[in-house]
Amino acid sequence: MKKWSGGVLVGGLTLILVLRYSFIGKIAIPPRQLPQPQQKQQQQKQSAYEFFNNHPPDTPSNADATLPPKDSVLELLNFRGKPSFLPDVEGLNFLYNSLGNFSLDDEESKAMLVWARMRFLLSRSDALPETAQGIKEAASSWKELLSTIQDMKATPELRGGGNVTQNRRYCPYFVPAFNNGTIEKRSTLQIPCGLIEGSSITVIGIPDAQKDGFEIELLGSELPSEEKPPIVLQYKVFLPGQNLTKEPFVVQNAWTNVPGWGKDEKCPDHDRSTEFVKVDGLVKCSAQIVRTTVPDNQSASHLGSLDNSSNVSDGSLRGSGNSPFPFVEGIPFTASLWVGAEGFHMTVNGRHETSFAYRVKLEPWLVSGVRVKGGLDTVTILAKGLPVSDELNLDFDDLELLKAPPVLKRKRRLVLLIGVFSTANNFARRMALRRSWMQYKTVRQGHVVVRFFIGLHKNEKVNYELWKEAEAFGDIQLMPFIDYYSLLTLKTIAIFILGTEILPAKYIMKTDDDAFVRVDEVLTSLKGKASEGLFYGRISFESTPHREKDNKWYISPEEWPYSSFPAWAHGPGYIVSRDIAKFIVQGHRERDLMMFKLEDVAVGIWIEVYKNGGHEVVYVDEERFNIDGCESNYILAHYQSPRLLLCLWDKLGKEHQPEPECSQASAVTEIMLRQSLAAVQYHHHLCVSSTPEIDPSAASLLLFKYPPSSPLPPTPAPSIVCSSPSSDVSCDHDDHESVSLQITRSESALSCSTSIQTTTTTTLYVSPRFNKFAPSVRSGSFTCIGPRSSNEDEHLCVDDLPRQLGPTYKWPVSSSFYAVFDGHGGSDAAAFVKDNALKFFFQDALLLQRADIDELSFLEELENSQRRAFLVADQALAEEEGVDCYCGTTALTALVLGRRLLIANAGDCRAVLCRKGVAVQLSQDHRPSSVVEKKRVEDLGGYIEFGYLNGDLAVTRALGDWYMKRPYGSKSPLTAEPEMHQIMLTEEDEFLIIACDGIWDVMSNQDAVRVVHRELRQHGDPQESARELVDQALMRDTHDNLTAIVVSFNCPDGQTGGITPQGSRLRTCSLSAEARKMLRSLLE
Repeated sequence: MKKWSGGVLVGGLTLILVLRYSFIGKIAIPPRQLPQPQQKQQQQKQSAYEFFNNHPPDTPSNADATLPPKDSVLELLNFRGKPSFLPDVEGLNFLYNSLGNFSLDDEESKAMLVWARMRFLLSRSDALPETAQGIKEAASSWKELLSTIQDMKATPELRGGGNVTQNRRYCPYFVPAFNNGTIEKRSTLQIPCGLIEGSSITVIGIPDAQKDGFEIELLGSELPSEEKPPIVLQYKVFLPGQNLTKEPFVVQNAWTNVPGWGKDEKCPDHDRSTEFVKVDGLVKCSAQIVRTTVPDNQSASHLGSLDNSSNVSDGSLRGSGNSPFPFVEGIPFTASLWVGAEGFHMTVNGRHETSFAYRVKLEPWLVSGVRVKGGLDTVTILAKGLPVSDELNLDFDDLELLKAPPVLKRKRRLVLLIGVFSTANNFARRMALRRSWMQYKTVRQGHVVVRFFIGLHKNEKVNYELWKEAEAFGDIQLMPFIDYYSLLTLKTIAIFILGTEILPAKYIMKTDDDAFVRVDEVLTSLKGKASEGLFYGRISFESTPHREKDNKWYISPEEWPYSSFPAWAHGPGYIVSRDIAKFIVQGHRERDLMMFKLEDVAVGIWIEVYKNGGHEVVYVDEERFNIDGCESNYILAHYQSPRLLLCLWDKLGKEHQPEPECSQASAVTEIMLRQSLAAVQYHHHLCVSSTPEIDPSAASLLLFKYPPSSPLPPTPAPSIVCSSPSSDVSCDHDDHESVSLQITRSESALSCSTSIQTTTTTTLYVSPRFNKFAPSVRSGSFTCIGPRSSNEDEHLCVDDLPRQLGPTYKWPVSSSFYAVFDGHGGSDAAAFVKDNALKFFFQDALLLQRADIDELSFLEELENSQRRAFLVADQALAEEEGVDCYCGTTALTALVLGRRLLIANAGDCRAVLCRKGVAVQLSQDHRPSSVVEKKRVEDLGGYIEFGYLNGDLAVTRALGDWYMKRPYGSKSPLTAEPEMHQIMLTEEDEFLIIACDGIWDVMSNQDAVRVVHRELRQHGDPQESARELVDQALMRDTHDNLTAIVVSFNCPDGQTGGITPQGSRLRTCSLSAEARKMLRSLLE
């Protein structure tokens, strides 16, 4: 009977196991199999970021439904149905009606460009958690900020100007309170501008033996409508009491008005399930602490001794079985509560004791005060490492080198827009980015644009500091909500709005303010990537939602009913192409895409919808996007403190490493060592503990004060600067006394000089066949960098072409040659074509030796020769290793051959002739707005989008830009073939203006002719006339480089400085006998 019962039992258990594993196989998606070393490495990497930064596990545990087949994914991703617009969201109308206080052209309004376009996201019925609260609180904070701004405008002296002391009172680096009456009179130590990662609060005190314990509370900012401030953290210590009958322990918790207290976290915790849960790599409770008491005759120093076997850096500090409870009645202690990336950490007497993960809506930036209650005789409270705005510490030159370059009209759409997530009081991180990787040349030149996306703060002082920072640096976009972590998805959409509708870019990147981005490597890697359907970053292909309700990143089945997520890229850094970003913005505008609170996972969900709509998506998993720290040969390094950001930049700039290396310590390790050593130092001075020997030099670096590293000065601006009368811009000018082939490669490299050399005059020999008018050619030019950071324009003036070309020139008349090259994507293409222009345009020796210049065949061949020169130059750019395939230039040339004028143009430079004071345009602008050019582009398979060719280039003809033309020989909508125009000059033709589009964007043809005409009448100098034309364009707020060439066809009139009036005129002249003899023979 016993055997039979045992058999039934074994059989039953076997059946249960079989059924269990069968069901598991049906409901779970097996993870991607990796080699064992890679699995171990991946598990190690997923320690910190996986918990705090919405990083779901890559395992199928707790899965409840498999992801459906792809053909039904599109329908199921919209399982909630189309959301509706809510008619009334409290505070929303005020946030948008108040924008009327700012002019669209006002500098102040530039921080709210995206804000003005986000209303459709904020009133949806499927809004993210805390959206309504974030909007309501933002309206209150915004109202206070507007009032402060108005007060400051009305009373300018209140702004403080360059008064650093006043700035410190707003957001000081540290706030102390000592037991000299300060603590007793004020129950709360005020924290003016919140806490940031690395901030710490140190409490030195003595527990009262007559009381059962004490509390240390971090209080949050409260709105006027709230009765009590939220408690971001309550650190409650329970002591044994007078009779030593109770077990000592610590309880950590947080409280808000709704829903109240959270779940207590007790230490020591007898619930073994939480023993190995870590925050920032540190255990929540360092050990199952055994309470000990200290006999009166025992040295109190034993209480503060460090466990030499503990490893602080890797978060493995654990009390041993006989470790004492850190707080003892009557014994002084030093406790430091410091801020990590994921939570708060308490070190007592230099040893880590507890950690507490941030609760929803209770981030460290919200902290406004520290309160100590209960049985504690407090000696000192010190809050340090607080956020401080650096803006008022900068002199004018430093500020100019760090502020965002102006975003100007360009030939090409931006290559890359980088949106950086930041919070209002993270001043130090933003300054570290401005002093480090935001100093890359491509960023300073405006080819890559970086903008911070920041929500409002509940603290009025922080908001005002943020406003001043936005004014000073011009790189901040404010968000119309309080910066709760659960609203990050709104920031992501805001980045896509900026990158598709306001500052259109080819690629759009999202990153964090504690990430170091190697912009040069990002651009290099993008060159070989798809321009459409690109999703580039550290891709997670298999991950599942958290189903544990106590988990901070809990996803309910109602929010996501499937067992796994579509492929998504980790939040510290990812890149999408413009078409994906446009789809996401438009999808939310039409409410066709769902909201999801994990911002990086949300992007993956939206891209899945895009892919299932028939679009191809290229997923690029880039391992050099280091999401958990820094590794050698990185493209992106996450978790970098301001000090480490500057260190990485220093390494890149000074060591020129082929593979950039990282700093040895992580940010978390650095902060923890600093806090631990600081506590040990305090305790040592109080003579209550003896510590292990500490290297004094190391201690001096890591103790108490934590100053930022000395910032690296950005590349200095040229020391020689000349300014036009109307604008503080650096300008260059070029004179043409005798042009030779030794031409400076970059106009911007020329030193400035105010001296003007004599402009040459070349009187052309006129053949008898062209004896009606003999133009006397004189030229002058002027180029200016304008409001940009570099000059990409080049130009060439050759008044005496026969002299320049030498004996190969056989044409029976003299000639002149002029050209303007307006570069984009850098100056290399324009400089290359300029350096080789005479070789390109006059390489046909047989043509130069022909004498029948008035024959139709010669004129046709001359046009063909100039046309071929454009194409040859274009091909040479493709083969030139020193010119990037993303670099190009427009070009316009003018050849004066006797009385003939031949114009060749590819791009939007322009040639305008003055005929009897009237402007005559001799070239057509090749822009997408041209009906003719648009048809040509579309016939060749191209398209025009937002005024750009193929959504990328602002011109339809250009030399270079081979990324749009390859493979060679294929039909591309972008062509280098010029349009030709040829005329015969007459006495009515006074001068020719050749200029880049920076002039014509702000001046009409007639305006330009009027300026030059007036100048030539006053002094007859083409050089000064070109300078004045550029100055006039600057006064009209042009946004481009400026280059102008003025070619006069008349000689100056004696010493009067005027020019001979055009048209019919009577002249009395006498001829010598020899002259009369020559004239008679000529007539005969």
